[in-house]
Amino acid sequence: MPPGDKQKNALRVLLTGFGPFSTFKENPSWLAVRALHNAVLPGQSSKQIHITSYMVPVSYDTVLAAVPGLHARPPILPSDHNRDTLPPPPHGYDLIIHVGAGDPGAVTLERCAHKTGYRLPDANGKFAPIVETSPAPGPNPVDISAAERREIQRLRSDDGTAASAAVVRGFGPGFEEFDDVLETSLDIDGLVTSLEKTFSIKTSDDAGHYICELIYYASLAEAQRTQQTAWEGKTTKVLFMHCPPTEKLAVVEEVSRTIKAVVIGILSLPT
Repeated sequence: MPPGDKQKNALRVLLTGFGPFSTFKENPSWLAVRALHNAVLPGQSSKQIHITSYMVPVSYDTVLAAVPGLHARPPILPSDHNRDTLPPPPHGYDLIIHVGAGDPGAVTLERCAHKTGYRLPDANGKFAPIVETSPAPGPNPVDISAAERREIQRLRSDDGTAASAAVVRGFGPGFEEFDDVLETSLDIDGLVTSLEKTFSIKTSDDAGHYICELIYYASLAEAQRTQQTAWEGKTTKVLFMHCPPTEKLAVVEEVSRTIKAVVIGILSLPT
């Protein structure tokens, strides 16, 4: 049943999880996010917090096409999203959290995302857009980050191979104004400190140079772009979280609880 009128003044949160890829018929990130669709959480102020959940395919093209709409005023959700929810808030979401499958163990709050370096194929076997061609040799294996190595291992089951390192892939035209590395404005260290006694949670500076990091960079960039014209100075806070790569119900439920705590914690921070 669609939410009632009393929720229309709530703080609005959009959660995204990913669709199937590699060996995951149901992506653990989507399982955790889907469980929170239409959830209403208590806020620190008199306002409630309303959550909308949306599944994003593991596709470079889809991510690059969809993310600008998520930050539009009003936001534009793809036509296949769940419709049993409040319409997008006219002046934008207060918070967007993207969630993806990461390493076993703790939920990980990612600090930053890179503009280029996306060498791995998506779930459709396609690669990120070419930014430029460089004669420089590819990176030595020791230069591949731990998180990127994790993604390479996963994609081997799909016969996934990295694109040539001599070709730079990622964000090109339209993103010239943005830095090579974008960081969240949120105090994730303070957030982890406040939650780590109750939840298994940590921070990271390595989001994996795959779809997870691509959607994070795109969302951080679009948040900055929209901030220049945002209504009454309102900006959308952005974060990416990695969750354990398992479909076990107990773990998924714990991830959902952690996400709720993170949402409440972020929206309780001074603006």
